[in-house]
Amino acid sequence: MPRRASPRCEPVSRPGSSAIGPSNAYGANRSYTAGGIMRRVSTPATNAELFPDTARIGPDGHLAVGGCDLVALAAQHGTPLYVYDEASIRARAGQYREALARVYPGRVTVCYAAKAYCAPWILRVVADEGLGLDVVSGGELHAARVVGFP
Repeated sequence: MPRRASPRCEPVSRPGSSAIGPSNAYGANRSYTAGGIMRRVSTPATNAELFPDTARIGPDGHLAVGGCDLVALAAQHGTPLYVYDEASIRARAGQYREALARVYPGRVTVCYAAKAYCAPWILRVVADEGLGLDVVSGGELHAARVVGFP
C-alpha cells in the first residue's frame, strides 16, 4: 500500500469560511485572536483518543495533524476548515477489518458509506485499504467508478 513520505498540507475541499465564535457548549478553555482563529485548546487527557493518530502539540503550542500546523492552515484557508488525517483513516480501516475478522467466521467486508464524504481521494484510500463501498445514489456510484473503485 503506498504511503506518503511527507505531509501534504493543502485542502481537498473548502466550505465557505466563517469565524469560530468564542462560545463553547462543552466548556473547553479556548483562546481566540481577533481574526477568529483558535490559538489554544485545553481538553482533558481522557479525550486524547478522539484526536487523529498523528496529532501533536508543537513547540509553539499549536496543534499539528500529519505534520501540518492547524493554526497556519486556518490562517491560510479560513474556518471552518475540514482536515482529514489519512494515516488515521487507514489505521481505523485496518482495525475494523481485523476486529470483524476475529469475531465473524468466513468472509467479512467492511464498507465505507460514500454519503459520509465522497471525495475521490478518500474513495481511493478506502479501496487501497480493502474496504467495500456503500453507495445509494447515482452520483456516489459515478464517483466510485471514476476513481476505479473495484
